[in-house]
Amino acid sequence: MIALSTMYFQRWDDQRDLGAFIAQAQAMGFDGIELSHTLGQEAVAAVDESIVRVAAVHHPCPRRKASLRCLTESDSSARQRAVEQLCLTVDTCAAVGAPVVVIHLGRLLDDFEVGRKLAFEVESRFLAGQTRSRRYRETLNALNDHVSQIEPTALARTVDHLSVALRYAADRGVRLALETGWGSLELPTPQGMAWLLDTLSDDPLGAWLDTGHVGAQANLGRFGFDDWRGAVGDRWLGVHCHDVVGLRDHLVPGMGGVDFDQIAGIVPPGAIVTCEVDWYFAEDELRAGLRVLRRAFNAA
Repeated sequence: MIALSTMYFQRWDDQRDLGAFIAQAQAMGFDGIELSHTLGQEAVAAVDESIVRVAAVHHPCPRRKASLRCLTESDSSARQRAVEQLCLTVDTCAAVGAPVVVIHLGRLLDDFEVGRKLAFEVESRFLAGQTRSRRYRETLNALNDHVSQIEPTALARTVDHLSVALRYAADRGVRLALETGWGSLELPTPQGMAWLLDTLSDDPLGAWLDTGHVGAQANLGRFGFDDWRGAVGDRWLGVHCHDVVGLRDHLVPGMGGVDFDQIAGIVPPGAIVTCEVDWYFAEDELRAGLRVLRRAFNAA
């Protein structure tokens, strides 16, 4: 099964009715859809399981009017609010019959100004073509050191709150999947992901590979697909498939440098596969991207 994310739904002027999006996704050959954070309550409420299979739900869904909190925040009340918001997405997932909620754990917020400046310089020098300079290597190493020093504390305080959300999800027959992040300050790193999966091994928790996110970080010289393969093993629940050129992701598969044959060898058989591309691509481009994915994943 290969699903199409409602990220593509943003091309429609009417953001209330998913009918036209679902019809086009099916006409292009997709087997289902993934509900994303782009959707409002009215669109989500109209989803009919008898018409379309919902492969997964991306938190927050429906989108929130209130500020979205993350599980890595230092303030306990903010983490509690993050749990409450996540549980609302779990309710959506259960209501539409989907098996998995995909979540971003959150950013590294401790000493954020230090990390933000290091990440900004690394990404800016990358875009300026300075990756071979000594300054680039020094800054990249400083960024990696900064993240590795602070991540354990951030993850340790996350576990109890994440456990609450996992119990809530388990009671509703839903699993949670931690997605690999695009930003240099997004957690967890491969090492952090392995620690969380090991620590919460008795809970309905897995990992979710995002090809564009990992591809962008690999292009920076940080963590690549082999790093994530080694950390997660067979604990992937699904994959967001999109291509990347430099740091520009959410491209149609086949437009960039991601080797989707390699990706198919990383995730286990039965993992959920979602095509997650931006809204501006034409139908013929998506059809071509779907052919790339079907060849890689041997999906009939």
